[in-house]
Amino acid sequence: MKWKRWIVSLFNFFSRLLPRSEAPSEGPAPVLKPSSPSWEGLPIGEHLDVFLEECAAEGLAVRVTEVARSAARQDALYAQGRTAPGRIVTWTRESAHIGGRAFDVTLVGAHEYDDDPEAWQLLGAIGEDLGLEWGGHFQDYGHFELPS
Repeated sequence: MKWKRWIVSLFNFFSRLLPRSEAPSEGPAPVLKPSSPSWEGLPIGEHLDVFLEECAAEGLAVRVTEVARSAARQDALYAQGRTAPGRIVTWTRESAHIGGRAFDVTLVGAHEYDDDPEAWQLLGAIGEDLGLEWGGHFQDYGHFELPS
């Protein structure tokens, strides 16, 4: 899997050489996390910290949107688009989020995959290099979880 990340990194490197309308940023991307992260002590916690550091080193500004969730919140998400208003956002009531074994992130400035597919692919490669399962294989691009 490291070769995949290397190819995406190489593509991003050469993409940065192309002229852009905006000024280039200097240094690594900011790591957007609270001073006392809500994932400390969770099974996914250390993986998430390393993931955020790796993303920053690659120049990806990432925001954590959700880590652990209660069974009640998972049930509410499952009902969405089925028995509650909204679009369907999950396929299961047995999410890895309930046990603190998963996290969701988004890219700052590219909230949807189609906004910057190369950056999302790099994000997925970073997670997979850390041994995480990437939701991008089932169109949930910001989802990462520990293998079962």
